[in-house]
Amino acid sequence: MQVLLVAVQNIVPHDDLGAATSASNFFRSLGQTFGSAVMGVMFTARLDHYLPRLVPGGDQLDIEALIAVPTQVHAIESAAVRNGIVESFASAIADVYWWGIPVTALAVILAALVPEYRLREKAAIGN
Repeated sequence: MQVLLVAVQNIVPHDDLGAATSASNFFRSLGQTFGSAVMGVMFTARLDHYLPRLVPGGDQLDIEALIAVPTQVHAIESAAVRNGIVESFASAIADVYWWGIPVTALAVILAALVPEYRLREKAAIGN
């Protein structure tokens, strides 16, 4: 993250340094928030897909309660239900990571296409 900030600060004129720094931090925070929301939606959708298929009687589970307090899984007496829940969560998380691979690859490609600029040789303070 600091490399990005230094790159942004290096390329803008000194008068715009504060605005560029704050814009960089703002858009990074916005991207993190958006990315977390998208990944959360994907995880929930995949969990909704797997639970009815892998858990006997999974359509009768209170999924929101399980997500809120995951330690409730240990209290379930049926090993088949408990293992189905654990496998559903593991499969949903794996799917989210598999979908994240192309996004990460695209980010690496875009980062490689960013032009290189030399660092400033002198500080612009007082000029």
